[in-house]
Amino acid sequence: MSLLKSLSSIKRIFSSDPYWDSSHTDMYRFERTFDPHMPKLHSGKLILDWGCASGLSTVGFSERYPDCSVIGLERSYYAHEYAKRHFERSSGVSFVRGNGYNMDRLFKNKKFELIAMMNNMWFVANRFTDSRLQEIMNDVVNHIDDDGYLFLTYNYEIVLFQKEGNSLHMKNTNVDKDSDYVKKSSLLKIARASNLDGVDLEKLVDRLYS
Repeated sequence: MSLLKSLSSIKRIFSSDPYWDSSHTDMYRFERTFDPHMPKLHSGKLILDWGCASGLSTVGFSERYPDCSVIGLERSYYAHEYAKRHFERSSGVSFVRGNGYNMDRLFKNKKFELIAMMNNMWFVANRFTDSRLQEIMNDVVNHIDDDGYLFLTYNYEIVLFQKEGNSLHMKNTNVDKDSDYVKKSSLLKIARASNLDGVDLEKLVDRLYS
């Protein structure tokens, strides 16, 4: 398939009724599955939905934290355009198109109380070398406020880390011990790359494999 045809296919997906319907299903999943595990945030703070795709999760964060400003970050042109067209004005959120692997270029002087990686980094972490993933995650963590949060999901599984000093601490987990090896190894790779506290790393290993 040519690049032009591939791009056209992506465009059709993001403008189709089935995609819209599945997005609403994801919104219900957001409310039922993710909401109970989310932390309390301070009014007026920034939230980043890192890799927001259609923007439904960005809207979910805005509804969960109405006193915060929520930004959806997405590098796909068509996903970004879809999100802007459907949600930017009606939901009071904003969307930025760019590569989240270079946070300094996009948000040089911004810090967020919560950065959420919803069903993205957990999927792709094993594609990176350890050193490259550490560069990416250090960049992300550096843009989190002191005492702010990193929120990771993989389908219905959740891990919440909190930044304390130069390291992260595990605050909440909902991970299935019966998850496959790839899912577990990917999470541990992210945890190590994000400078998760050593004691918490041992707890995470024990939770996944005991």
